[in-house]
Amino acid sequence: MSKPKDSPAYTGIKHVWDHVCESTQHSWDRVNSSMAIVLALAISSGQRFDADDFHRIFSHFAGDRWGSFGTSAWEQFYTLAVDSCNMSAVKSFETWAGRGPFIVDGYNGVKHRVSVGSQFPWDGVNVTVTSFAAKDDNGSDTVIACSYTLSTGKVKKRYRISRLDVISERKDRKDSWKAKEKS
Repeated sequence: MSKPKDSPAYTGIKHVWDHVCESTQHSWDRVNSSMAIVLALAISSGQRFDADDFHRIFSHFAGDRWGSFGTSAWEQFYTLAVDSCNMSAVKSFETWAGRGPFIVDGYNGVKHRVSVGSQFPWDGVNVTVTSFAAKDDNGSDTVIACSYTLSTGKVKKRYRISRLDVISERKDRKDSWKAKEKS
């Protein structure tokens, strides 16, 4: 039985790993920056990722070194994948990070998947996602989002929002609309 073919994204990243510093003196700085650049290029250029690619990339190519040490620093790649609409990269990252999609109702009711830096209305204010947090007591994925004082840019309030909170808020809003329509 033949081995499944690697995705284009994995193939390109492996190529850089195999050949980085071939013509120069070895430098971890060069390796680290090259790997981050080629991963960003694979994402932003819309290359296809397989579901296990982020796991394979992190484990096979010393991702703990060049990915700026751990999952939270790798959020930059998730944000790039979401912003680039590269859904295969998004789903591969979510599989690797062990979380599902976090989809909120954005402005004008348009649903969108959030990443670090995403903004959406919550609790009557605009909030910005600053990080993903551990699952809550119900096993629901959570984000940390903050509202800011416009004049100073300082954090006004910090929110820990779970996927269940989003679902509950969406249901409450729909119920409110239905009640207004009846009256």
